[in-house]
Amino acid sequence: MTPVSTGVKIENIRIYLYIKWFVLAIVFLLNIFENLAGLMTVMQATIAYMGIFVAAVTAFLLEWSIRKNKLVNFIAHVSLSIDILVIVLVLYFHGGIENSWLFLAVFVIFLASYIFGFLAGFIYASFSFIIVFAMSVMQYLEFIPTLALFNLPEAHWKNIQYITDYVTGMFVLYFASAFSIGLLTRLAAQRAERLNGYRANLEKTIKNEEETKKKIVAAKEEMSVKDAELERLQRISAEQQLKLIELKREIEKLRGMG
Repeated sequence: MTPVSTGVKIENIRIYLYIKWFVLAIVFLLNIFENLAGLMTVMQATIAYMGIFVAAVTAFLLEWSIRKNKLVNFIAHVSLSIDILVIVLVLYFHGGIENSWLFLAVFVIFLASYIFGFLAGFIYASFSFIIVFAMSVMQYLEFIPTLALFNLPEAHWKNIQYITDYVTGMFVLYFASAFSIGLLTRLAAQRAERLNGYRANLEKTIKNEEETKKKIVAAKEEMSVKDAELERLQRISAEQQLKLIELKREIEKLRGMG
């Protein structure tokens, strides 16, 4: 029997897990390829594998919580939050603000909004943006080292216009994703609710029709019984009338003899 989680459909979390395992498998294979091709340093490869391992552990933990039906929502939130942290941390060691793959957090925001609704989507969008914004500012102010990815002649992280444009783009992307999937999920839920209402009304109508048919059948059966009873009574009455006529004739004969 499938356990039911409080406040959210367990099927939505399972979809998240399927997507997460698929993405982890793809990322793992890509990292193996880049590592063998010498496209990343040993440190970058190590960080990437550590990130995949941490994300996989949270997935296993969520699988366990679903089977045991314990703290499913809480562990799902933990898993989603760690996904965002892992994405940003791994990408920081792969160029940070120079890396154009920071949009990957959108998928986590998308899934969070799909699983938990509008508000959760905006919370995760805000969480993602704050982390990316903090990383960008710290890189620009050189509070944290920048690990160049492409060895470009111009350091993008030193260009305030590039930083502003990049962070603004991530802001729009994150919140637009949260809003769009949240809106679509809500509309889908409302439509499903309306369909359930139509189905309930249809089932009620069908049930009423069946009850009406049963009443009609019962009334016909009762009418047939009454008709049979009436016919029997009429037959008895006719026999009694014949007997009464015969009795009168006998009385008349007796009177004539007297």
